[in-house]
Amino acid sequence: MDEFTAVPVREMNLLWRNRRTADAHRTGEGKQTSKARPIVIAVKGRGVSGEDWVLAIEFLYANRKLAYARPVDPSNPDGPSPLIPAEARQIRVVHIPPFSGLETEEPFRDPGMRDRLIGQGRPGEIVRNLLWDLWRQADEKPWMALVKDIEDLFGYTLLPPIYSATRQAYIVCEYRPRTKGDAPAPKLDIASAGSGFHQVLLLLAFFYVQPATILLLDEPDAHLHFILQREVFGRLRAVASQRRCQLIVATHAEALLDDTEPTGILSFFKKPHRLQTRRQVQDLRSALHRLSSTDLLRADHVGGALSGRRFRRPTTARGPVCSDIPQCAFSSSLTSLRWVGPVNWGKPSDIFRR
Repeated sequence: MDEFTAVPVREMNLLWRNRRTADAHRTGEGKQTSKARPIVIAVKGRGVSGEDWVLAIEFLYANRKLAYARPVDPSNPDGPSPLIPAEARQIRVVHIPPFSGLETEEPFRDPGMRDRLIGQGRPGEIVRNLLWDLWRQADEKPWMALVKDIEDLFGYTLLPPIYSATRQAYIVCEYRPRTKGDAPAPKLDIASAGSGFHQVLLLLAFFYVQPATILLLDEPDAHLHFILQREVFGRLRAVASQRRCQLIVATHAEALLDDTEPTGILSFFKKPHRLQTRRQVQDLRSALHRLSSTDLLRADHVGGALSGRRFRRPTTARGPVCSDIPQCAFSSSLTSLRWVGPVNWGKPSDIFRR
């Protein structure tokens, strides 16, 4: 289970819904037996030549510490394992979990321990290790690019990290803040800076240290100011374009929605679907701004309506006009929302259009 670094689970069966790894059923002779319930994850892609490819992996539960994985043909899951597509072999995926706090003293850690900390949701405990790796690279361009990014975004001068296995047990990473006048700025440990700086430093360090064809960012905007969100992701997009790297970002940040083409936004309300128009982006942005997660869960799972002050509901011969969340329009005069319980209009997850 140690190889599942991005899924911090105590036992393997926690990956299965309701921890059910097998289904019980009776044979024709009346004997009770069980059949494994596999998890199948399929990834679709398009190669540089324009040809589409599919890679599906089947996971079978073995015991609390072990699960078997093998490639499968989605059209024939019980058949022999197919070959992995050549295009899929060339993909390198790097996952960056949400930021966690920095340690005051960070020792040097080998790659295995770093992967484990990432899987445990503790990437903040390897920031100095990432900076040390970047500084030691033969090509100094990535380090100089990081220094320039930090200077442009925060006005800080990032100093080369210091570490010696024989003389000190911890990696020292410092910066100089911007000061007025000619007096030299003091050296400060990176732990002295704010959480926004830590978040950006982690993002950029991962980005420059671990070259990837696909970079997965999980809530990277959690500690960033609204204006800084635009600047950071604009920079990430530029560097990703130069490196031909695809960014996949899980976020609730409205600034990212505004700066992204509609076809680059995937909404996960009800069934995952790609947006098509700027109006849909505006409606989704409004939904994120006005509705709480509780409102959305109740509408999706219980069936009901959200009503608000000065909320006008048009009717037709078939009843109220409804739409799903990513496409619903919200009145600019709507000042409050309240849950009014289950209704029988439309589908359970429908919400009134104004």
